[in-house]
Amino acid sequence: MPLKRKKHNNVLPGFSLNGVWDKIGFSFILLVLTSLMVLSVHAQQSYPTLTPETQAKFENQLRALSKHYKPEKEINHNIALPHLWPSLTDITPILEKFSPGISIVNAEKTMAFLFFYAYEHPDETAVLLALAEQQKEQYATFFQADSMPPELGYLPLVSSGMHPDYVSASGAVGLWQFKYSTARLYDLRVTEYLDERRETSRSTIAAAKMLKDFYRQYEQWPLAIAAWSCGPCAVNKAIKDTGNPGDLKAVFKKLPVQEADIYHAFTAMNIIIENPGEFGIKPASIKVEAPKDTVLVQHKLHFGQVSALTGIDEKLLEKFNPGYPQSIVPATPDNNLPLYLPQDMSELFMTNEDSMYHHRDSFYFSRPKPEDNLANGSRKKNIPDDDYVPVSYTIKSGDNIGFLSEWFDTPVSNIRYWNNIHGNFIRAGQTIVVYVLKDKKNHYTALESMSFTEKQAREGKLVSNTSQKERIRGNLKQGTYILYTVKRGDNPWQIAKQYPGISDQDILRWNNISPHDLRPGQKLKIKKQRGSK
Repeated sequence: MPLKRKKHNNVLPGFSLNGVWDKIGFSFILLVLTSLMVLSVHAQQSYPTLTPETQAKFENQLRALSKHYKPEKEINHNIALPHLWPSLTDITPILEKFSPGISIVNAEKTMAFLFFYAYEHPDETAVLLALAEQQKEQYATFFQADSMPPELGYLPLVSSGMHPDYVSASGAVGLWQFKYSTARLYDLRVTEYLDERRETSRSTIAAAKMLKDFYRQYEQWPLAIAAWSCGPCAVNKAIKDTGNPGDLKAVFKKLPVQEADIYHAFTAMNIIIENPGEFGIKPASIKVEAPKDTVLVQHKLHFGQVSALTGIDEKLLEKFNPGYPQSIVPATPDNNLPLYLPQDMSELFMTNEDSMYHHRDSFYFSRPKPEDNLANGSRKKNIPDDDYVPVSYTIKSGDNIGFLSEWFDTPVSNIRYWNNIHGNFIRAGQTIVVYVLKDKKNHYTALESMSFTEKQAREGKLVSNTSQKERIRGNLKQGTYILYTVKRGDNPWQIAKQYPGISDQDILRWNNISPHDLRPGQKLKIKKQRGSK
C-alpha cells in the first residue's frame, strides 16, 4: 500500500511548504541541466592547439621579449574567456580593415594563435601591442613607399618578438630573421664586427625588398610571406605538390610547420591589434624609445672608448647600436660608419672624437685567443656554457662560412671566434670546432659525412645536380649553358620556375649577380639540363 504524504497546515494563507520545496527542486534541476549544456558547448568549442615545437619556438621569442622590454607598471587585464571571443564570422569585419590580400588561410591555426597570445600570454601580448603602436608610423613609411600593405610591418612581432638581437635556433638573426646567405643577397653587411641584420632601418629596407620580390613572383601576399619565412624552394615544392597555388590552405599544409605558422601568427596578431578590447587585453605602458643623435665614425672605435670620454653608459650604446655585436665600430677613413648616441650628445662626441680613437686603444683592441678564454674559465657572450660540447668538422670544397653558420645553427661570429678565422677565409681540408647543444651532438656530427646537397636539403633548400667544381667557380663553360633574356618584371625566382631542377641561387651564382642586378635585356647563363637542346 503506497505511503501517504502527511499534510501540513499552511503557515500563511496560500503559502505551502511543499510548494516551496517543489520550486527549489525544480530550480536546482534546471541549474544542473543548464550547466551541463554550457559544459557541452564548451567541449564542442575546444580550441585547436599548436604543435609542441611551434609552442616552444614562440615561447622562446616571448621570453626574449620579456627580458628586453619591461612594462613601467603592472598590467591589469580583464581577460575574456575564449568562449566569449568573437567567432570567425564576427572577425570578418575586422579583416576588412586589412589591406587587400591579407587574409586568413587556416581558421583553426589562426584561432590557435589567438588562444596562445590572448589567453595564455596576455602580458607579453600587451607589450607587443605597445611596440606595434610605437613602430606603426616608422614601418608604414618603409612599406607604403613601395605601395605595400603597412601591416607587413607587424611581421617582426611574431618572427622575433620585435627584438633586434634575437637569434633563432636555426641561426636567423634580428627583427626580420635574416640568415647569413639571404642577408648578403639583400646587401646587408655581416662580418665579425658589423651585422646589419640587427640594425632596424637597414634590415627593414632589405625585408621590404625581399617581400616585394616574392610578391612579384607569387602575386599573393600569403605566399610571399611564406617564401620569406620558409624559403622559395619550399613554397615552389608545396605548389608543385598541390598543383594549385590558389588553394592556399592545401599549399600551407605542405610547408614546414614552424615556419608556415609565422603567417597564421601574423593574422592572429593583426586581429588582436585591431580589436584588443574583444580579448580583454590592454596595451602595456613601456618607455618610448629615446631620441637619438647620429654621428659618423672615421676610425675603428670601441664603445668603451666612447663611454670613457663622454660618460655615456656602455650598455646604452650597445642598446642603441645592436648592429655592432662586438661593441666595436669597424670604421675606416674610406668607410665611415654611423654611431647612434642619446640626443644632444653629438657635440660632446665631436669635441672628444680625436682623443677617443687613441684612448687605451691597445687595451680595447688586444683580443685573446678563444682557447685562452676557455682555459681561464671566462664566459664571454660567444663562449658556450656547460650545456654545449665541441664538434669537429672538416671544410669541404664549395663550403663557405655562411653555409657553416646555417648548417650548425650558430652565428658566423661564433665560428670565427672559436676558430680564430679572420674575415670569410676558410680552405678545403681545414678542421674547425663548433660548439653545439649536448642533446643535438649526433645531429651535427652527421654533417661530416653528408654531401653538400644533403646538407642543403636539411635546411629546406633544393640543390640542382651542379658539379662541385662548378659550385666553387660559379661560372659555366661555353656550350654547357643556354642564354635567357631578362624581361621587364622578371626576378630570379620567376626565371628559375621555368627550368625544372634549377634554383634561384643557381642562377645568381652562375651569373655572379644579386637579385637587384637584373635589368631588362640582360643575358643570363642557365645550365643545360639532361634532355634539353
